Amino acid sequence: MAKNRTELVAEVADKAGTSQAAVNGVLDALFQVFESSVAQGEKIPRKGGQGMIKSDFFIINKTDLAPYVGASLDQMAKDTEVFRGNHPFAFTNLKTDEGLEKVIEWIEHDVLLKGLT
Repeated sequence: MAKNRTELVAEVADKAGTSQAAVNGVLDALFQVFESSVAQGEKIPRKGGQGMIKSDFFIINKTDLAPYVGASLDQMAKDTEVFRGNHPFAFTNLKTDEGLEKVIEWIEHDVLLKGLT
């Protein structure tokens, strides 16, 4: 069955999150997406894990949970920028599709190479 764009990106984000422990074992992957949940805590980007640093795209999902776990999205963004530099990342809330367009744009531009002539 064909999936719509939202389902496809949600599946990519979900798969990325379930394979976090195997990041170093995926050396033959063409593209790596690393997903972290705000519920895991504000300090996750600050720890500078290899998946977050080396992945092609980093997703911080479940932004709606930030107030409930005491996480500052601004601090998470600053910490992510320190470790990732100019490499892309996005905040998302896939329950409401917030931030989804940025993920889709990255997939279309950097993975599918849309727009190249």
